[in-house]
Amino acid sequence: MNLRGEIAVIAGCGAMGGSIARHLASEGANVALLDKDAGTVESVGQSLRPYEVKTFGMTVDLVNSEQVDDAFKNVRATLGTPTILVNVLGGIVRFAEHKPLYSWTDAEWELVRSVNLDYVFKTCRAALTYMIEARKGSIVNISSVSGMLTPPGQSPYAAAKSAVISLTRTMALECGRYGIRVNSVAPGNIDNRPPVVTESFAPQVELLRSTAGIIPLGRFGTLEDISRAVLYLVSPEASYVTGHTLTVDGGMMLRHPLPLPGSHPTEAP
Repeated sequence: MNLRGEIAVIAGCGAMGGSIARHLASEGANVALLDKDAGTVESVGQSLRPYEVKTFGMTVDLVNSEQVDDAFKNVRATLGTPTILVNVLGGIVRFAEHKPLYSWTDAEWELVRSVNLDYVFKTCRAALTYMIEARKGSIVNISSVSGMLTPPGQSPYAAAKSAVISLTRTMALECGRYGIRVNSVAPGNIDNRPPVVTESFAPQVELLRSTAGIIPLGRFGTLEDISRAVLYLVSPEASYVTGHTLTVDGGMMLRHPLPLPGSHPTEAP
């Protein structure tokens, strides 16, 4: 998969974003890193040095429209017209428990929505300004199987991730005429939790780990599993794929519902 000459923007450079950045760089893509945490941008940037590609890093609040627009202007001025965008930011890790819809506050709902859905609109809008002009581009949005199933206790997250899938399909329909492909990846249970998150979510993590044995492939996914899926979708090998959601879950959806945090015993297989 030769990506030489491509300019890839990674929006959200944590564990998964960093892995995706390295996979794209390994195929020759120049990489722009956008994240709110300066230390994360720096560390991922350092990890790209062995690939001898051009890189650009910028501290950006991805839910702030002005900062996002400025970031893409800087990417174009520094690396060139962005031809790949991967939206990775997301999650609900700030909240240490899963809970039913009626227990979520307005502030919690809005925060989960903003970091899983709203920023996708803003980064895609900014990237499309340049991709349409170039009549070339590939966007991959990281969604989740939670956006395709009905996980209890995750209503704002599931709603946002479901909307990302719908937004992906709409953009694919609107942008195909410009030679731009838009797809999404829906991970299942991925073993990418840093120690602090694992510690905060100890009961939930233990319950999630107990489900690995009933996933048809018998294990959690890895960051590499997701990165390889993204690499395929942005590559020439997927030149006729658009509007698609690629589920990377080890067959988890075949056995839904799994006993997730907050589920009633009758909801488990």
